[in-house]
Amino acid sequence: MAFEADVLEQKTSKSSNCDSHDFNATITLISEINNALNGSGIAGTGVPGCIMPSSAVSNEDLNTVKLCELYTTRTGDLQKLEVDHELLKDQYHNVCVERDDLLAKLERLANEHSSKVQQLEKQVKEYDCRIRCSQDRIVAQEAQFHRLICEKEGSFAAQMQKLVRSAELAQREKDNAVVRYAQREKDILVLEAANQKAKQEINHLTGDQEALRNQLIAAKNDRERLVKICERKDSDLAWYKRELDRLKNGLQEADVRVKVAYQKAEENEEANKALTAEISALKSLVKIPQHETCEEGDLSTSSAKMPTIASTCCYASSEHCELKEHLLAKNERIIELEKFVDEKCITETSLRKKLENLQAELKEASANLASLEAAKQCISEAEADKVQAEREACQCRQETERLLQLVERLTESNTIMKTENLSLSSKLESMENAENASTESIRRIQLEQKRLVKEVDHIRHNAETEIEQFRIALDNIGRSEQELSKCLSEELNSNRVQKKKQAIYVKELKAEIAVLRKRLEQHESSNASQSSGGSVLEGSSRAPSPTASASASGPCAIDATVECYDNPNKKVACEHNQAMIEKIVKLQRAVARRNEKIEFLEENVKHLAQECRKKTRIIQAYVTQIDVAAVASEYIDSKKLQEVLDQAEIAKRGSTVMSNLFGSGMSNKEINLELALEMMRKFQVVLEDTLLKNVILKENVQTLGQEISRLSQENCELKLRKLNGEHVTL
Repeated sequence: MAFEADVLEQKTSKSSNCDSHDFNATITLISEINNALNGSGIAGTGVPGCIMPSSAVSNEDLNTVKLCELYTTRTGDLQKLEVDHELLKDQYHNVCVERDDLLAKLERLANEHSSKVQQLEKQVKEYDCRIRCSQDRIVAQEAQFHRLICEKEGSFAAQMQKLVRSAELAQREKDNAVVRYAQREKDILVLEAANQKAKQEINHLTGDQEALRNQLIAAKNDRERLVKICERKDSDLAWYKRELDRLKNGLQEADVRVKVAYQKAEENEEANKALTAEISALKSLVKIPQHETCEEGDLSTSSAKMPTIASTCCYASSEHCELKEHLLAKNERIIELEKFVDEKCITETSLRKKLENLQAELKEASANLASLEAAKQCISEAEADKVQAEREACQCRQETERLLQLVERLTESNTIMKTENLSLSSKLESMENAENASTESIRRIQLEQKRLVKEVDHIRHNAETEIEQFRIALDNIGRSEQELSKCLSEELNSNRVQKKKQAIYVKELKAEIAVLRKRLEQHESSNASQSSGGSVLEGSSRAPSPTASASASGPCAIDATVECYDNPNKKVACEHNQAMIEKIVKLQRAVARRNEKIEFLEENVKHLAQECRKKTRIIQAYVTQIDVAAVASEYIDSKKLQEVLDQAEIAKRGSTVMSNLFGSGMSNKEINLELALEMMRKFQVVLEDTLLKNVILKENVQTLGQEISRLSQENCELKLRKLNGEHVTL
């Protein structure tokens, strides 16, 4: 398959190269035709300019005829391609129908296989149930026989032992009762003496308890009082601390004010010094007579300033003295508060020591109370023991009487048991006989069980071998499916490329036809103006038809028509004709390669169909493991594909332009440009439809591949589960 894929790739590459050459050749041909129609006779047709107009017209008609023949050949190729496409669709439809038939057969066989498997499973379950029932029945019978024997033997031995032991116990209990009675009397006397001592101790302890209770109450009262005092002292201490902080802050403020006062005093002293200097200067100046007026003014100003300066100095000195006194008072107050705080701390420590002593006394009192309660509990236990001893003494008296009655009953029951022993021995012999019979039946059942186990193992081994065969077949199917999917993807890719190329080619042909239509209209208008040379044009238009047919038939005939010209400018026309011949040959080769591809695909499809027919059993085994939902989805996809194919068949059998054209057998002369354009439009629609169908087919193939992958995954999961179940059962 890999080699075939490589061959297909080489063919597709060659076809793409050929198509590119064809495209270039068609472009050159169209350009030459345009030149010919525009009047460049030598460059477009190879005919010299001195030829008559009739010959020019004949050459143009020859070119149009050639183009028409080329168009007919291209339309024929397109029709062949469409027919091939329809054949491929029919083949695909047939393959799909065969696949549906195979799927139906596989489903039917899967149902049959599942019913058979269910029947076998039911039989296996029935055999297992029978084996289990027989085993349970055998085990139950054996257990019942053993139980009856053991019960009878145990009951007989137990009764004998009970009788012996009861006699011995009665004697022992009688002796023990007498001893216990004497011991209880002694204990009662001792307990009475202890009770009297305990009562005396209780009286003494009650007095101590009351004294301790009074001490405890007094200690609690003292403790509460001391706690209140401590709280009050703590509050006072906090207040004193706050006062101390406030006084410290005031002291700092006073220091600041003192510093400010010192600064003011220094300033006042400096001012006094300055004033004294001025006064001395004024006094010295008074002696000068020239400046009397000025001195009088200065003296008046200085005399006015002197009282203000003196008043400020007095105020600063008085304020300084007051601050010093206030500072001394604050220092004394701080010293007193520190002394008071020390005294409070000392009293607090003493109170704490007293509180600790009271707590220790309280613990001692609580311990004494606990010992008192323990003594009371011991007294109550002693009283309860006394009452219990009295009750046991009464019970001992009653027990002695009961034992005497029991001895009499035992003697009577001994005689009865001897008679029962004889009857039980006879029953035991009959039981042994029944046990022997049951052992024989158990042996037969075990042999049957072994035989059934062997049959089950054989069936299981056969099922495992079939499963292994199915697994191998499924692996082969998976490989073949992978190969087919690869081939299908390659063919789809090649088909897509060919469709694109055909669409491009059709567009180019449409453009050529439009250009030719314009040129033809121009040519018809020129022919209408030249009515005198109509007969000559008619003859010349009919003459090149055999040459055109010859050129379409093969390259040899075209070469013969080209050689009839003797002008040296004929080489250009020969070259163009040769290019047309080469292009036709390339197209024929491309068609041949495409036909080879189609034949190869047909053979491959036939081969795959044969393999599917050969591997029906493998496919049946594979379908038995397919989920119902997956089958339903695949069936729905197949129905959709069938509907699409039916629509295509209806469209193919309808009244289309091509069916009317080739059904009526129209000749090349009757085909005009409008009909050709309509045909090309129809070709384009058909090609678009085929492209859409190819896309749908690709999507269906992708969904089929996804379903196959999902089914393979589910199959692997089922295999793993089955293997795990087999391991668990083993």
